[in-house]
Amino acid sequence: MSWVVNISHLPVETLSYIFLICVKTSEIDDRSWNALRLSHVCRSFRRAALDYPTLWTTLVSSRTSAGLSLVDACIERTKGLPVEAVVDFYAFRKNIGGSEAVDVFAVDNIARILIPVSARWKTYMARIRTHKFSEENVIALSEFSSLAMGLKAPILTDMYHYDMENFPNASTHVDRSKIYEVLGPDSSWSLPTLNSLVSRNISPARIPPQFRPQLESLVVNVSGNNRWNVLDHLPNFLQETALSKMHLMLVAQIFERSVAPRCCILPRLKSLKIEFIVCFQRDWGNCSLRAAFRAYHFTGLVELSICQDIGGRALTMKIGPRLYDMTLVSFLATDPKHTSRFPCLQTLDLEITLNAVNRDTVAFISFRIPHSLIPPSLTRLTIRGSFALSISSYFQAPGFNVIFPNLSSTPASFALQAVALNLPRFRGVVPWIKELVMIMHKHSSWDGFKTLSVNNDPYKETTQVIERNDVGRWCEENVGDR
Repeated sequence: MSWVVNISHLPVETLSYIFLICVKTSEIDDRSWNALRLSHVCRSFRRAALDYPTLWTTLVSSRTSAGLSLVDACIERTKGLPVEAVVDFYAFRKNIGGSEAVDVFAVDNIARILIPVSARWKTYMARIRTHKFSEENVIALSEFSSLAMGLKAPILTDMYHYDMENFPNASTHVDRSKIYEVLGPDSSWSLPTLNSLVSRNISPARIPPQFRPQLESLVVNVSGNNRWNVLDHLPNFLQETALSKMHLMLVAQIFERSVAPRCCILPRLKSLKIEFIVCFQRDWGNCSLRAAFRAYHFTGLVELSICQDIGGRALTMKIGPRLYDMTLVSFLATDPKHTSRFPCLQTLDLEITLNAVNRDTVAFISFRIPHSLIPPSLTRLTIRGSFALSISSYFQAPGFNVIFPNLSSTPASFALQAVALNLPRFRGVVPWIKELVMIMHKHSSWDGFKTLSVNNDPYKETTQVIERNDVGRWCEENVGDR
């Protein structure tokens, strides 16, 4: 008996669902084209594709000869469903002879088709690109501004601002200010349901003040140096929002100067994820990383996730023969004026990855987590990594107490109930766990602790749960772990 089924004989509903997965998991620039290709395979495929409006809801300029005719077809085939609108803005430096060059700006002419259907926009993505364009495929910035004046998008919830140039070259970099002025939204737009913003290499502070109180979710991706204006303007912007969730990704940032942003209190922010990828700090005397974040007071934060890479001398201090990674200390450290920046934090998730550039130095680096950094309200701590991590709680260094005051004193009590370790080896963590147990005993907090969960294979469900009374025994058994 054969179980092979001809795919063209599958029910239309099943085919449509398979098509949806194929289209929505592809690159956004390819989605409408992939939907078109599926509809041209055979008669049953065409019927399934054309009868499924959701398949056609991504409206983006095609890279193929289909051009805007495909966009028109997609609008018709969506049958009134909400759509994703994608508009590309172009900025590049054009050589006009010899050593002379001019900055050229334009907007993809898809805007002429998308703006009239703005009432159906569910998401709006504005992307700044730096490659050249064909004159017949673009319109002037002034025409876009005129078309978008008074734009109404009553169901739009998500907005994306992407500058696709990650690492600007000073000789070819174009001033984006002209494009920022027309990118949208401006004060004439009507966006009553906007609640989410994703910004890549563009300051979210460019969102007009009238829309900021609506924002509940924010993602900021800052890639490459010379993006300091994004971080400098962030505190003022955040305090005008209603954010409950934020994700901040910092890639290849050089913290090299002291910044003193105004105090930023975020009582409504409940969930925060922050990533430090290939970041650097040149002068520990100024401790620019700490200065960049010390003004933030996450008074309502419940969940905090920190992802960072480790390796090289990026955010490390050298004491004797070893390097100590100070990223976590720099971000979490308090100061004499504000000793509790995370008074409600319950969950802290730390993920440590290998620096793709300096993997060979990992063996000489300890990850610094003073027990005094554990907020008194924290109930669950998770530490995960793909290599044998070494964690240190203290060390002495000249001037260290000036740079990081208040690290020598531990909280008066701990609410910690669970610790989870997802690491291939535990030997480098055992001393830190033993010291944590001792400190919690000293502060009469150990009775509230429940479990230590350990997993040395992330690809298998092999988590071992150690009850409170067995944690000491587990530590002794893993001191020599290899």
